[in-house]
Amino acid sequence: WLPVCGWFGRWAYLDRFDFPFPGNVRPLFMAFHIAEPEFLNEESLAYLRRFEPIGCRDLFTARLLRGAGVKAFFNGCVTMTLDRLRPRLTGGEENGYFEGSRVGRYDTAESRAFIDKGFTKSRHRDPDCLVRDFDGNLRAGLALLGRYHTAEEVRTGRVHCWLPCRAMGVPATLKTAEEAGGGIDRADPRLDGLIDLDDEAFRDVALRFEAIAQPVLSAILEGKGEAEVYALWRKVTVPAMAHTDAMIAERNAKHPVKEVSLDTLGLNRIPVQTFGAEREPADSEIHLLFAFDDKLAEHFPGTFEGIWRHATRPLTVHIFGRGLEAAMFEQWTAQFDGVRFIRCDLSGFAYWNDPQFGRHRAVSALDYLFAPALLPDVEKIVYLDMDVLVRKDIAELFDIDLGDKLLAACGNAVHIYKSGARIPYVHSSIHNIPAEKLETFRCAFFSGEATVFERFNSGVLVMNLAKMRGERIVEKTVALVKSCGIDSDEIVFNLAVRKRRKPLTNGWNHCPLYEVETDTGIVHFITATKPWSSNPPVPFSKEWQENAARVRQRSLTSMSEPAT
Repeated sequence: WLPVCGWFGRWAYLDRFDFPFPGNVRPLFMAFHIAEPEFLNEESLAYLRRFEPIGCRDLFTARLLRGAGVKAFFNGCVTMTLDRLRPRLTGGEENGYFEGSRVGRYDTAESRAFIDKGFTKSRHRDPDCLVRDFDGNLRAGLALLGRYHTAEEVRTGRVHCWLPCRAMGVPATLKTAEEAGGGIDRADPRLDGLIDLDDEAFRDVALRFEAIAQPVLSAILEGKGEAEVYALWRKVTVPAMAHTDAMIAERNAKHPVKEVSLDTLGLNRIPVQTFGAEREPADSEIHLLFAFDDKLAEHFPGTFEGIWRHATRPLTVHIFGRGLEAAMFEQWTAQFDGVRFIRCDLSGFAYWNDPQFGRHRAVSALDYLFAPALLPDVEKIVYLDMDVLVRKDIAELFDIDLGDKLLAACGNAVHIYKSGARIPYVHSSIHNIPAEKLETFRCAFFSGEATVFERFNSGVLVMNLAKMRGERIVEKTVALVKSCGIDSDEIVFNLAVRKRRKPLTNGWNHCPLYEVETDTGIVHFITATKPWSSNPPVPFSKEWQENAARVRQRSLTSMSEPAT
């Protein structure tokens, strides 16, 4: 038998994990935390369902598993019951200051100030654990626990120190990232359900843990059979499942995503102007969409040249722009014969509430999300980021049958962004999102139809605009932006679409340096080094630069020709 507590899902090698457990192990998932969401593949989920309900160390993990179709409940951490092993002493011997494990975090002004007050500084990480045997490490752990136990007061940024100290009655303060000197993020998934507990609530969690563990472990020690133990497990966890239901319902009620009506956004006031080829709409026409501002406008010809050169059918290019002058469109019309450009000027269009919105990326990067509403007569469109190189006829991509899917897109090539389950792991300190808004975002994520799905890269999309209008995707994405303050188009769009996408082969969104692809239709330069930058070149950047040079040469030739 194996009572399962702690972190799980660490990478073993490549994309492999040391999970499920060997066949001779009979697990009881008591305090399970998922540290790496990529761990939740179909094999892992099937294994967890065999032994449900799964007791989770934090509410975050319970919500994640529930969204993946696994019965799960919040149970707290096993260290919250340590008062049974080491009851509170009448008085401590020393003050303890247990720092984080990151290099450079020890010698801070804050830590020196606490040492001056009589605190003893201690590292939580012990490199000798790599060479000691199991017995030696167990004794070292017990010795560290003894130091916690005898402390008069503890201040730490480590959850592994804070929870045991609170359980043993040692006055302990958890340093958070908001404080001077830094610490743990209050929105860290490991703290969900634990961070704001007063002493009474903390003890209640520990008592519920014990009420589940005691009868089950007693049955095991009495030699009860496997079927009987698991039947008992399912019985004693019923109250915990109901308690978790209530916790989640309370969270969702407290952090709703407020609905948005498009009528209030003023989309009908956005100026629209057509440039270039005058022609009647045709079934063979290909609709393309770009969204950018004046800072990227100079790179558009270099990007569009690849599309234009390989195109075999009429092109209509919709550009959602901010700060783009009409003269730019006239120039592009002259450079690309036969192309019709439609300018949607979003320069004065603002739909967000947060004054810091757009702090991570240009606001224009999210504008393509409005395509279903701004292009009511277009059924289907190909959206492209600016940092791409098109090497094939775009008609091949446009003609892909979407069926009932919302869009077609490639999975994410970057290792840590491959799983959609990683989306709610974003921290407020990383994205500068207030904790309340981040919790609203997480409630929206966990309330959706699936929490485990393959995340797609949003730089190359075939969008089913008709389907999106029917499912009110614009309203849903704008509501997320306004309620949660998330300024990542890829995160918001993945949250709205989830599994309702058709996978594209990697050749339609090939990311150099991250993958190998021989049949490349579109190259996507996703790193900080763009093909137009002066940094050391990445693969295919020379080809993009040749396209840009070709446009410049064509423009110069046109200017030098005498007017007729």
